[in-house]
This record gives sequence, C-alpha cells and structure tokens, in this order.
Amino acid sequence: MCVFSCGDVLYSKLRPYLNKVTVAPADGVGSTEILVFEKQAHLVPQYLMWLLSRHETVRTANERAAGVQLPRITFEKIADITVPLAPLPEQHRIVGRVEALLAEVNKAKDRLDRVKVIIKRFRQAVLAAAYSGRLTGDWRLLGPEIPICSAFDPREPGRFSLDPDVELPELPRPWVYAPIGNVASFQQGMQIAKATRFKEPGPGRLPILRIGNYSTAFTDDVEYAQVGEDTLIAEAEDLILTRTGETRGKVLTGYRGVFHNNTFRINFDKRLVGRRYLLHWLQTKEVQAYILDRSGKSAQPDLTHKAFGPCPFPIPPPPEQEEIVNRIEAAFALTASIEARVTAAASRAEKLPQAILSKAFKGELVPTEAELARAEGRSFESAEEMLKKVKAADVGGLARGGSRRRGRQRER
Repeated sequence: MCVFSCGDVLYSKLRPYLNKVTVAPADGVGSTEILVFEKQAHLVPQYLMWLLSRHETVRTANERAAGVQLPRITFEKIADITVPLAPLPEQHRIVGRVEALLAEVNKAKDRLDRVKVIIKRFRQAVLAAAYSGRLTGDWRLLGPEIPICSAFDPREPGRFSLDPDVELPELPRPWVYAPIGNVASFQQGMQIAKATRFKEPGPGRLPILRIGNYSTAFTDDVEYAQVGEDTLIAEAEDLILTRTGETRGKVLTGYRGVFHNNTFRINFDKRLVGRRYLLHWLQTKEVQAYILDRSGKSAQPDLTHKAFGPCPFPIPPPPEQEEIVNRIEAAFALTASIEARVTAAASRAEKLPQAILSKAFKGELVPTEAELARAEGRSFESAEEMLKKVKAADVGGLARGGSRRRGRQRER
C-alpha cells in the first residue's frame, strides 16, 4: 500500500482511470495502484490536479501506459511530460477561477438534468390525461356522443376478466374498460438458434428484431435469419412487446424482420383500436408498472400472455382515439424540440471543463503575474526563477509510487 498526506495529489495508475485525480483531504493509506505526488511549496496541489486532468496529459499517459489487460502508467513514463508552470500567486488565481467556473458548469448540468426530468413527467401527465378522457373533454362537447364499435360489446364475456387488483378511475361516456387480451391477441416470436444466424444480409434473409438494434436503427451488429415457410415476420407497422429481462415492456416498431421468442406481437382489432392509440397506451407508466409487477420477481422475469391479458385498456370511440393521438403527438413534438435543445446544451456543457482548463493553462483565464505586476508597479518572481528553485530542490521526491530505493513511496 502507499501512504499519503493531506494535500498530496493522488493519481490512478490504471489506464481506464487516468483522468481520476484528486487532492487528499487528509492523511491516509491507499492502493498500490495510486501514484502519490507529494505536496510542494512551489506548487498548489489543485493546480497540479487540474494539469493532470487535462486531455493533453490524459492522452499522453494513455499512449505511454504498458500492459495488456490492465495497462498501467508509472511515474517514469509521465515524468517528462511538459506542463505550463505559472508563478505561485498566479497558480492560486487560476485554481480559484477554474473551480468557480466548474461550479457554475455543474450547476448548469444539474438544471439541464432537472429539465429532462420535467419533460419526462410532462409526457406522462399528457398520457394520463389522454387515457382518462380529460385531454379531449372539450372535443366531446362539440358533437353528439359517438358509439364505440358495433362489433364490440363490453358486456359479452371474453377470454379474460378485468384485473380486480387494479383501481380504475371513472371514464367519460361512452368509454369502456376492457381487458387488453379481449381486444388483442399475443403472438410469441420464434426460437432462432445461434448457429442459424447470419452476420450479413443476403437473398431470402431478414434482420432479427433484437432489442438493442432499435437504438442504432439496425446499422450496427445486426443478425439475419433465413426466411422459410414457418418464419414469423413482423411488418414495420406491427407492435412488438418485449417480455423478458430488464427490457420487458419495451415497445418495438418501425422495422420489418423476424421477431424472436423474447418478444410477442400484439395483433389487435383494427375496427376497435387504432395503432397509434395502442402504441402510446403501452408506454404509460401505469401499463409499464403493470408489466413489471406481473412478470414475476425471479432472476429472469417473464411476461406471459396470461399475465398481461387482464390489464385494463380504456377504449373511446375511434374518432376520439384519433383526436387523442393527434393531441398527444403535438405535445410530444413540442417536448422533443425542447429536449433537442437540452441535449445540445448538455453536450456543450460536457466540453466546457476541458475548454476551461485549456484556457487556464494558456494564461487566458486570469491576468498573468507579469500583467498584474506591471499594473501595480511591483516586481515578482517569474516562472523561470521559480523553476530554478524547483530544479535545485529534490525533484526526485515530487512523486512517489516507485520503489522504496528511490524514496518515492512510503510503504507499510
């Protein structure tokens, strides 16, 4: 283990963490995977910390790290990295300004994160209003009551009964609740053996609709299946629901391909239910919570047709479904525009710390010591003069992390 003192700079040797640098807040002991830079009178600890955190230093350390599974850096490998050294008073000003600006950046990031949460809550509020009838209350006042569908009678028993454990808010007339399993059927996907999958498209092949491929629009790591007579093919407009694992309840749509047995296709009565109306309903927090609860608590949860069938599904007349969808998507388009601006702002905020450090160590963030001295009519110790003192001192003791023979690491 290594021993460090309050004010020492601690630097991770391991390559994935070469931007993990901190100033020790107290005396302590640490892993041998840490390089310890001893506190020096001519060097502000936080100044060194930010120097080691710059992209330039991290990149050079990454390039010089040695090892296969866990590449490490040594003091000798980074000892000759050239860094800008400012006079001590200027170091203090740089550190103060950097930390003040980074605090503002962190506040901005927190505010952006809160906006993302607000957007998510707003979308769920829109969906809650939509599937309770509140979103289109004014629309219903504009015309006569419209029947739901002559082909559907909510009083006629079906394959499922409404889940008695779900508290159902009152619906406006002529809306009704029906078990989702009575207005739709669930078709489980097919088993696709690994040995029968292809990495390249070809004649008679279709992509396998794996969950992860939707996030990349099927541009990366796509697997294909050879289509046969018994192949289960989903069209782009079909609604596929994942039924297993941590992604259960995720709705997949928009691509034609072969759907596998970790998902099922929802085949619904198009006379009674609109596709987009069903799609948005599946994404409400109430339905998602229902899916999570009814899919079991095992290590590999699984949503069965039997478990999902009783889920209460609110059904308004088809014209009102269309109006509901239009209003949902208008609200979502607005939030998408806001979210795009938030995402762009968050991306810029992520780049700000390194931009701040770059300006800081180019002498562009605070007045230099020479500029202040000239303005105040005083002399000052230049970086060159300070550097002579540094070279005259025991520079070998600046960092420890090597052998005890070099005196750079205290061990116990």
